[in-house]
Amino acid sequence: MTKNLKFSLLLMIFITLSANGASSCVDIFTDPPTGNHDPYGLTPPDDIGPDLGSLTCSKHGQSTSCSPDDTFASGDYNFSAGSFHQGSYIDTDGTTTRLYFDNLSMTKAYINWGGDTEDLIIYVRGDLTVAGQNYINGIVYVAGKVELTGNASIDGALASGGGLTIEGNGDVDFDEEAVKNADFGGMTCETPEPATNHYRIEFSSDALSCTAKNITIKSCANSDCSALTSVDSSVDLIKGDATYSTLTFQGSTKVDLWHGEGGPTTISLGAMSPAGSYRCYVDNHLGDENIACPLYFAKAGFIVKIDNYLSNKPQEKIEISAVKKSDTSTQCVPAFGTTSTTRDVNFWSEYISPTPAAIVTGSSASVDGDNIGTSSLNPTLISLTFNSEGKAEFYLNYPDAGKIAIHTKYIAPAGEDDEGLVMEGSDNTVRYPVGLCIKPETVCTAGDDTCPKFKIAGETFNTSIQAMAWDEDSDKDICEHSTTPNYVQTDIALGHTLKQPVDGALGELGLSEYEHKAKADSLNEFAQSIGEVGVFSLTATPPNGYLGENINIPSAESQPVGRFYPQDFELYEESMIAACGTGVTAFTYMDEPTSLMMKIRARNLSGVTTRNYFKDETVDFASGSALLVAENGNAGVDFQVRLTGLTDLKWEKDDQGVQAVESDIQFTRLLDGNLDGPYASMAIGVQMSDKDGVLIDSSDMNAKTSDDCAISDSCNAKLISTQHYRHGRMVLENAYGPETDTIRMPVTAQYWDGAQWVVNTLDNCTDIASAGLPVTDVVYNPALVSPQSVTRVAGTNTVPDSDFSVGRFELLWQSLVATPNRYRGQVTAPLVVPAWLQWYWNWNSDGALSDPRASAFFGTYRGHDRVIQWREVN
Repeated sequence: MTKNLKFSLLLMIFITLSANGASSCVDIFTDPPTGNHDPYGLTPPDDIGPDLGSLTCSKHGQSTSCSPDDTFASGDYNFSAGSFHQGSYIDTDGTTTRLYFDNLSMTKAYINWGGDTEDLIIYVRGDLTVAGQNYINGIVYVAGKVELTGNASIDGALASGGGLTIEGNGDVDFDEEAVKNADFGGMTCETPEPATNHYRIEFSSDALSCTAKNITIKSCANSDCSALTSVDSSVDLIKGDATYSTLTFQGSTKVDLWHGEGGPTTISLGAMSPAGSYRCYVDNHLGDENIACPLYFAKAGFIVKIDNYLSNKPQEKIEISAVKKSDTSTQCVPAFGTTSTTRDVNFWSEYISPTPAAIVTGSSASVDGDNIGTSSLNPTLISLTFNSEGKAEFYLNYPDAGKIAIHTKYIAPAGEDDEGLVMEGSDNTVRYPVGLCIKPETVCTAGDDTCPKFKIAGETFNTSIQAMAWDEDSDKDICEHSTTPNYVQTDIALGHTLKQPVDGALGELGLSEYEHKAKADSLNEFAQSIGEVGVFSLTATPPNGYLGENINIPSAESQPVGRFYPQDFELYEESMIAACGTGVTAFTYMDEPTSLMMKIRARNLSGVTTRNYFKDETVDFASGSALLVAENGNAGVDFQVRLTGLTDLKWEKDDQGVQAVESDIQFTRLLDGNLDGPYASMAIGVQMSDKDGVLIDSSDMNAKTSDDCAISDSCNAKLISTQHYRHGRMVLENAYGPETDTIRMPVTAQYWDGAQWVVNTLDNCTDIASAGLPVTDVVYNPALVSPQSVTRVAGTNTVPDSDFSVGRFELLWQSLVATPNRYRGQVTAPLVVPAWLQWYWNWNSDGALSDPRASAFFGTYRGHDRVIQWREVN
């Protein structure tokens, strides 16, 4: 990989096949053939010409033919389907004919028989099965699955994006030269990013000849080595000109490198698998590609070992050893002799991560309570007392987060026994936050349904996260600690925990991760959302391995945030069917129940049902109530008070935020016999309300105004249905006739037309529960004499499932028992009718609604009202 291409490895490299092929693409054609190349298989160019339909070739008698013709010059030909049956087909002229098919079928067919293999490429966009006696001379690529069975054979090459199966006598005779010589005409292939972007050799430059230098080798997955590979890697570590060690590892490894003779040497990499380049990373500075790393092994210096530690927490008893190479061996011995001595040592720190350029509000590290400089140009002298073993101790504190280097340097002053001696040493240390502090825009410490409303479910709210330094071990409220402005970490997972309702739905979180950037006060702000009803807490979990070290910053959780509530209520699957008739003949009597079915669901900002919108004996997150409203002909008069029967919404947990309503709705009559109607265009809608001001979605009516509510923005209800209501009653007429005949009593369904009672000719639906005479409330004048009997039954009707036809019905009366004589007289009786057809007849002077009644008059002396004269004849 050349240097100017190194960044392109972060993306998929898109390679175009030339006339002679590109090796990384033609490599998919192998011997034996291979499949499952998707997504790194062949892709047709964008312009392969128009769809030419189907290429159909078949045998007719002793001859074969194709439609269209099967002779092709070089170039692209795009077909929806290819069908080859019983014959030899496809003649090519030049390199290369490229045939594209959505699907391909073959039966005893021979393709490009006698032609040059490189002159034909067949590309199938779907799956391909070649069975039986079939032959192809060419290069075949199948985007889907391919199966070669029976005696099917291919001379050339075969590969597939999906699975590839060769069974029976199926055979592919691979022709590598044909693949190399074929013209793929702009076909492309995506090649995967190399397993290893490059290798990195990491160390600091303070090496000593009396001890091994620790070297880290990394297999980097990207250009800045922020991610390591997971593949098996093997490299030869070269010191000077000779192989020092062969290392096998995954991701990274460490090795101790000795150079006992001291002085300069170089470190590089020889053989590398996977193949790649290497770069040096010395003292936190990146070198050029494939340039050996220089390293000087001094004969005297400091050995400093500083562990990783919490930000702002003093780290005590850090050991520093002043050593030199023994005059008699390769071992380290005390550099200042075998007696205790005090020396002034220069200390300074260096920012590594973040880099000095990226540091915000830079803080100083302190040694033994004194702030030290931040470069070799402004070091700070610290007096250290070294014991007889050449060891001293100091304590270190760094209030911020990140990786820093602590450098030490001693220059023996003039006049001392060791005048001219220069000793150096350093070590890197990572300082990390004690935790994260999550601060939502608003919190509610109660954490339950008593919390005031906060945001609509799915609506964004401000959230901030700060990385906090250590304060003291017993302090658990880290949000009161000082911050670590230079804490930087990517891929911090964001989550949420449901506080109430317990065992409810968690809902969708708007932002699932974020990158914590260096900021003043470490304040990182972003917009977050929670798509459910309830009270939640927010969580943030940094990934393990802060700055590549074995440091796991704990997950953080916020105080409760909420209460979240629905965006709206949606009405759907609504149905309200008139009690009688359909279309323009449909109507319902006032007071007559009619079935209303509808579903109402509480939704979040994205229109998703909020399943936590419920209430029970422990919590109350749902207060939504429904109210029916009505107006006739957009007159602006609300008849809401006359609509009854709507069941209350329960919002139980098992309802999952959805209310299925099935109610019998009545449009009631006026009281005390007052008349109104008819209402032929009664629009009925539903209003929704709850304690948080949540309303019905897509409201389209306002029953209290005749204005267009959409224009005035005053719509407050959703239309369910438009009904036709009539104020009705049932009327019985007196009937007369001889006691020997059946007397027919007319029964009429009437309605108030606004001026008078008229026959309701639309009524083809009313049923009479029982036309017979009731047990009580029947008056005979004169009284019945045993064994006389009078009966009443319903007349016949041609309307199915109804006693009425065009508003009319009749009762049939008979006087039975002829011996000694039939009953003659007046019989008065009510007819039990549906409650909505009762009327204020005031039979008993009680002013209440009652059933209609009338009298049947039996007697030969009485004729029909419309007969002027009648007489008996013998």
